[in-house]
Amino acid sequence: MTTTRTNDLLFLFSGGFPFSQEFPISPGFDLGPYNQSTIKDKNVRKLLTASRGADNDIDGNVKTVMGMIREFVDGRTETIGRVCLLGRSNGCALALGVAAELNDLGITDLTFVGLSDVPMWDTGRVPPVAKVGDFKPKNGPIAAGAVSPNPGIGGFLSVGNASAIPVITLNRTIKANKKINLFQIQGNHMRWSNSAKRWCWYSGFSAGEVHGRLEGGFDDRLCVVGETFLWNRDLKLHISLNTGEHWRQMMQEAQAAFAGFPP
Repeated sequence: MTTTRTNDLLFLFSGGFPFSQEFPISPGFDLGPYNQSTIKDKNVRKLLTASRGADNDIDGNVKTVMGMIREFVDGRTETIGRVCLLGRSNGCALALGVAAELNDLGITDLTFVGLSDVPMWDTGRVPPVAKVGDFKPKNGPIAAGAVSPNPGIGGFLSVGNASAIPVITLNRTIKANKKINLFQIQGNHMRWSNSAKRWCWYSGFSAGEVHGRLEGGFDDRLCVVGETFLWNRDLKLHISLNTGEHWRQMMQEAQAAFAGFPP
């Protein structure tokens, strides 16, 4: 007997806010196309939506989200249909963590996974996200073949512009029909470490967080943020990408994908 997959999931996770903080899913995500597509199935399909922040305890957040999902489907995870997972900033780690858990349940055709400016750190995330990884770039900030600049005296007095784009490899390949990774590198820099005797990835906020590519079949989209900021530039570039035209365009793609049937 074939199980009908009629329980749909839509989650949007935003960094910079505690997981306990909840937001309306609309107008950021327009459910109009989905609702229109489900008219013929209005007595059959069910939808769980949530828009929340993302704590530093991503594993704890993932556990809570998976509990919400299991309760919603009465433990019958085989009935899960459309799945849209969206994350921006630290919310990307939570979206990826949930995606990995759903993949482990056999849901390998997630409808849409959309990420914006996944946080990466030179020494990795502490603690790492279970099943996903530590978000540590596998490459340094100086492109292959480039001449390493003079480190000077080190520390904050030796900060330069990176010539490479950070790349991370997750602990597993996330399986989904559509996977998008938006990122900007205008806020990426490098800093000489006297202790490590090398150039390290660096930015002016969140412990030197930088942004770049994701290996594993993601549609990596290098975005250019048009605004010019004089103060807190790196952070404001990050916020601008996560709220501006590139984010809104990805939302439109997610809305269209989520409205496509069957699951």
